[in-house]
Amino acid sequence: MTFPVLADYKAALSNAKARFATLQVTPFKDSRGHPQFLAGNFAGVFRVTDSEGSLLAIKCFIRDLPDLERRYQAISGFVAASGSPYMVPLRFHRDELYVTSSIARHGEYPVISMPWVPGRTIGALVQTLCDSDKRGGIAGLSRAWARLCLDLLNRGVAHGDLKHDNILIGPDGRLKLIDYDSMYLPELSGLPCTLLGSINFQHPERNETHFDATLDHFSMLVMQLSLRVTLPP
Repeated sequence: MTFPVLADYKAALSNAKARFATLQVTPFKDSRGHPQFLAGNFAGVFRVTDSEGSLLAIKCFIRDLPDLERRYQAISGFVAASGSPYMVPLRFHRDELYVTSSIARHGEYPVISMPWVPGRTIGALVQTLCDSDKRGGIAGLSRAWARLCLDLLNRGVAHGDLKHDNILIGPDGRLKLIDYDSMYLPELSGLPCTLLGSINFQHPERNETHFDATLDHFSMLVMQLSLRVTLPP
């Protein structure tokens, strides 16, 4: 299936009130009046407010993910039931956003909605801590990362794309995982992985058939080692 490009979604969000089937959102706009968004390999994420003034992230897909609805319905159910402090609640909306596309069919497309997570990436925080030689902060971050990893391992699930850009540190100092496109859950066993993750954080022999609870082991260790080597002997 061919999905719209980001320019198509930007045009749709510019007239958000007439485009969404159920959501009532207003996008944040830049100095030129264009909707603000973050671009990824598979989607663009727009920052919006809902009818109650709450900040939301709206994820719009630009590439097809196999079994998209099945995966995200399972993931949203897991996040809601697990109560994991590291996950962000989300909803899958089928046929939600009407898009007039330059490359795909005109019509309704699915989106993901979730609360907008304030804060900065773990990579940005590590850079700040290193620049100011705050080794105690890095040590604390290393311990927090270990607790996050143990939480995922104990639940028998995997994020699938652990890297510095997908871990946010909120104002309260807590870690949050975002971007669940390649997440593994036991009920999704047997499906192929949707993507292989960032090359700098994944085992060089990882391939499309590797989709199970061990998916994060290598990236967990890479990140923990990276944090530990910044500490004094």
